[in-house]
Amino acid sequence: MKIITTIFAVLISVSLSYSQKEISKIEKFSQKVLQNVSKGNVWVMDVMKSYTGQGSTEWDFDYTEIVKNRNSRGLATLIETSEKVEGTASWRNKYHAEIAYHNNDTVAEYKLNEWNISENKWVSGYSYYETKDETGKLLIHYIKDWQDENQIFNQGNKEIYTYNLNGLKEIKEDKDWNYTESIWEDYSKTYYYYDENNNDTLDLEKRFISTDNWRDNWKTKFTYNENNEKVIEEQWGYDSYWEEWFDYSRTTISYYANGLVKEEYTERFDLDNSEWYDLSKTKYLYNVNNLLDYKEEFDLQNSDNNLKYDYTYNDDNQEITFFLYDWNGTDWTLFYKVYDNYDANGNQTDYYSQVSDGTWQNYLKEEYTWAEFSGINDLSLSGIKIYPNPVSNILTVQNTGTSAFTVELYDISGKLINKTSSNLKLEIDISSYDAGIYFAKVGNEIFEFSKN
Repeated sequence: MKIITTIFAVLISVSLSYSQKEISKIEKFSQKVLQNVSKGNVWVMDVMKSYTGQGSTEWDFDYTEIVKNRNSRGLATLIETSEKVEGTASWRNKYHAEIAYHNNDTVAEYKLNEWNISENKWVSGYSYYETKDETGKLLIHYIKDWQDENQIFNQGNKEIYTYNLNGLKEIKEDKDWNYTESIWEDYSKTYYYYDENNNDTLDLEKRFISTDNWRDNWKTKFTYNENNEKVIEEQWGYDSYWEEWFDYSRTTISYYANGLVKEEYTERFDLDNSEWYDLSKTKYLYNVNNLLDYKEEFDLQNSDNNLKYDYTYNDDNQEITFFLYDWNGTDWTLFYKVYDNYDANGNQTDYYSQVSDGTWQNYLKEEYTWAEFSGINDLSLSGIKIYPNPVSNILTVQNTGTSAFTVELYDISGKLINKTSSNLKLEIDISSYDAGIYFAKVGNEIFEFSKN
């Protein structure tokens, strides 16, 4: 049945690997501490419990994640996870994550070890490793592949990033491990090009052939309108036999007057018939707070295989439901549901999801335990006024004192996106920023504001 195939595809996208889950959780820790500091209440996530669905009403508790250590800012520096041994009531260690931070609380280094079942100890090599600079830019991304049959890590792949003088990504190098010679070997390089407004206009990937011999492999071109909004994305592959580029796909993007994406339309090129054909289309609708309210995907090759996404939010603009529908030819059929719950402090306490093929069954659930953290001084905004909130174009930072001050702006991921200094007053143009939640840090004081 079509709906089974659709559910399978959705579950693949929802079911992150454990490594991905570890990374996503540490990002959540960093964000949550920042958000609550700005409100005067510092809460940190201590425990996450994960369950898998067992029938329509039961859950099987099979994975847990516990913060073992924190720094003086409340950010997790050591996380350990464990999992239930399948088919038993026994538990075993799974991952051991070590996190280091820069002075501005962005993640500097992330190391992830996996438990060696046969030797009953943490393996010495890292299964996942990342380093970032103080602005949150990724420098190295390194993954090893776990081999169950031999209970060892295989050297996997490594990505190395370099940036230009404007802080924009310039080159990404992909390297693979040569087991015979025990060295890293070049695999590919991607070069990034920008216009005068720092818009990414071209990504060019080259494949390694031999020393000083790199072959074109793939390129993506981006076109922008007068508002610096990306309106066209085109992709080409490279035919090494004929030594020429061939069309692959192109996507056209339209926007509402407030800059939010309205529609994406994608075409694919048919090489056999040398013609373009319609592939897919996605429509977006937003609520009065510019949060995604509704998204509909059209498979233009199979018009009866559409998906619709519906979202609802609470008064604090936190997502509380996500419903996914499939088109059965005449009507929408709800087949996937997610519910999010929060406590009085705005901390998420749990979420759970269900799937249906005629009968609803539990699929995934996570529960979060929070604790109030006393290691951070109470941060008030005495002497500092930031307005308006929400802001559309100009964010004003007013200092009632006489000392010089520096304002750092961070996005929701903790990435530093602006740093400006002044004596009394700053007016920062954020009109080009995406809509969403941001943080302004002045000394040790943090203020949360939204861009609409």
